Amino acid sequence: MAEKKGRFEFDDKLKEGAKKAGSEIKEHGGELKKDIVGAGHKVKEKLK
Repeated sequence: MAEKKGRFEFDDKLKEGAKKAGSEIKEHGGELKKDIVGAGHKVKEKLK
């Protein structure tokens, strides 16, 4: 069933795909944040 929101229509499959992608991004985002923080610490140490 298509759900109308404003000018756009979202069907259930699209919604499920977006939710799945969103949760994967959250999972990988945490790992990516750790990597970025780690890289930031390395750069700070080199600048000292």
